[in-house]
Order: sequence, then C-alpha cells, then structure tokens
Amino acid sequence: MVKIKFCGLVRKDDLMIACGLGVDFVGLVLYAKSPRALQLSDAWELRRALPSSVPCVGLFVNAHPEHVHAVHRRLGLDLIQFHGDESPQRCLLSSPVPFWRAVRMQHAKSLDQAIRDFDLQANNRVEVYKKVSCEAFLVDADAKSAYGGTGHAFDWSWLESSKYRPERLVLGGGLGPDNVKQAIQQLKPWAVDVSSGIQGASPRVKDAGKMEAFVDAVRSVNCDNFYQKAH
Repeated sequence: MVKIKFCGLVRKDDLMIACGLGVDFVGLVLYAKSPRALQLSDAWELRRALPSSVPCVGLFVNAHPEHVHAVHRRLGLDLIQFHGDESPQRCLLSSPVPFWRAVRMQHAKSLDQAIRDFDLQANNRVEVYKKVSCEAFLVDADAKSAYGGTGHAFDWSWLESSKYRPERLVLGGGLGPDNVKQAIQQLKPWAVDVSSGIQGASPRVKDAGKMEAFVDAVRSVNCDNFYQKAH
C-alpha cells in the first residue's frame, strides 16, 4: 500500500483536513527561504495539533547540526528530511531520529550516485552515528535555484533504469491528483510526497478539493493492487 506524505502545511485547518483524509506523514518546512517556511512557534502549534498516530517530518536544508537538534528538542519530530546538499556524515550527525535523504534528480544516475555515496561514506561512520539511520530516499526535481516544492517533475524513466533503487523510495516532484495514479502504476514507489500539487491560492494555503482528490487517486491504486492480490 503506497503511503502518502503531505508537505509544506502552514495552516491548522489544512493540517486537520490532511489528518481527516488519513495521510501517513505530515511535513513541516523549517527552511527560512521556502515560501512555506514556518517560524518555530508556529511549527510548535501545528505539532501540538497533530495526532500522535501521524508522524511529523521536519524538512531542513543545509542546517547546522546543532540547529537541527535544537528544533527536534522543541518539536519532538518523528522524522527528519534533509533536502539540501548535506553529506552522508552530516545527515547522520545532525539527526537524532531516523531520516529521509532527498535526492535532486539532475540526470539518470542521480539516485544511484547518491546511494553509492551514502553507503560508502556511512559505512565508515563513527560509533555515535549508529543511533540513527536513513529510512528512505526521496527523489525530487532539480530546480537549481530552489530546494523542492516547485511543482516540477523530472523524467520518470530515470528511476526505471536505476541499478540501486532503494526499497523505500519516496516519489516527489510535480505530483498532483491528475498524475499520481499513473506515477504509482509506472514506478511503484513506497510513498508519494506532494506539496505544490495540492496548493491553493498561495504557497501557504492548501486546496481541500485537491487534497481529497490526491488521496482518492492513491487509494484507487491501492485498492486495485489489493484486489489483484486477492484474486
């Protein structure tokens, strides 16, 4: 069953709709240059409103490890998403909880290169790093001047040619209610991530209709897969 992450939530009303739709993860952007960035106090209010059954993912971009740890202590994040240029060692050092490594897809070998780099360098980590792990790789479009959330897609065929595709692959980049079903059928990811694709009048507002349509599209594939396995 493909999992769903709604990212870039800013308003409590949108958070409640997401939870009511039964999404699997909620992402809060803790990167100041993002149009969906949250102040720590606002992030805390959303975190308090989030049911304990829904994991909270904090998104960081090239943040200092001490800052990541401090934000985690304040918010009690369940997962951390590194969406910048962090090295494997930096990810391991920065995160006190399991994390997702975002990969900006610049070409067909981007994912393979990231996984090879991570395996090579992470295997040489010191003892303190063993407390945390990379839970998933999230693939997103390379926007050059931005770190995700642009609504752009990349060439999905690049993933089909990957030699080192991880078991937990999170597909992001340009997904919306109109194409997520095709994306799941073609690529069979572990989870899908959406932000701009459920956007409303501004980057800081989600559209309730798009949110529902996105979840319905994912669930329709999940139901098809369940039916096929049952028969």
